[in-house]
Amino acid sequence: MKQEGVAIQTDYERITAKMSGKYKIRDNFSVNGIVNYSTSSDNTVYSSNQLFQRAIGLPPTAKFKYEDGSLAPGQNRSIGNPVYHLDRKDNDLRDYRLSLAIGAEWDITPKLKFSPFVSYFQEQLLNNSFQKSYYNNATQFVDSRNATADFQQNLKTQYEGVFTYNNVFSDEHSLNVKAGFSNTNREFYDLDADGRGASSDIIGTLNATSEPTNVNSSWTELNVIGFFGRVTYDFQKKYLFSASIRTDGASNLGENNKWGIFPGVSAGWNLHKENFWSDLPTYLSKLKVRASYGVTGNLGDLSDFHAQGQYSVGSKYNGVAAVQNTRLENQDLKWEESATVGFGFDLGLFDNRVNVLFDYYNRETKNLLTN
Repeated sequence: MKQEGVAIQTDYERITAKMSGKYKIRDNFSVNGIVNYSTSSDNTVYSSNQLFQRAIGLPPTAKFKYEDGSLAPGQNRSIGNPVYHLDRKDNDLRDYRLSLAIGAEWDITPKLKFSPFVSYFQEQLLNNSFQKSYYNNATQFVDSRNATADFQQNLKTQYEGVFTYNNVFSDEHSLNVKAGFSNTNREFYDLDADGRGASSDIIGTLNATSEPTNVNSSWTELNVIGFFGRVTYDFQKKYLFSASIRTDGASNLGENNKWGIFPGVSAGWNLHKENFWSDLPTYLSKLKVRASYGVTGNLGDLSDFHAQGQYSVGSKYNGVAAVQNTRLENQDLKWEESATVGFGFDLGLFDNRVNVLFDYYNRETKNLLTN
């Protein structure tokens, strides 16, 4: 896809490739995989505010071009000729994304199945910008030639394995059991640098600058591991029951509370499958009542190393380099927990031509994570 932007000299281009497949190795074992790749480039304006809002303030009597055909800068760069200033700024943003996933289905027995899954995601973001020399107005020439380069890499990996047991006893009892684990890991790396003072407008990369003004890099990681299980049972589709539990550990929580336990339980009753239902008025088609209770966990907006506290470098104290304590350590940070109690019913009337759904719930959040 290639698309020109609303503003001149701006455009967006993207190439996408996708492939998926499934292969049956044996009657009881098959694998499947997915590959997604995309690359895009986005040439954007340097400032939407200056080009589309403040440029409106340029007097209509201002020159668009001089007599020799060259573009006029306008009043100044903030309230100037958008065409001139777009021509003096190079801004290129490139995004590369790759997704890989592979899974399997293994029927260990006719009633027991194992489903492993692995996925990998990588995104690389490159951003280069270069300000060519320009006239801020008709007489002020600016040749600082600021250049910026930014590289970001985001990596995500996920591993899962789920065992599923399914069985029906005596054509009346239906049982489904699931148990498994999951692991999610994310790494983020950022490198950016700025410079100025290039000798010409021809080379817009940092190697042409004579004065570095900023160099910065950072790396961070988050790891979450979970184990879970669920049991679902019903008798003649009349009485329904489900119970689940999972425990999760997160690397950015305190050493004293890295793990959280989150249970859940629900029950339902299909009254319309009971024998006494035939004695009720015929306009009552079905009625199901249900109730549930569950706890979920949340990490909120915690940074990847929040519990360890934070020290920032780059500051000065009394004229020398200093380290500043910008966030206190808190090894008691724990999962934010939301407990929900709910009940409701599903009512069908007139051969289910009219359906009524009612739900009530009450959710209470404890250990709220907030600044």
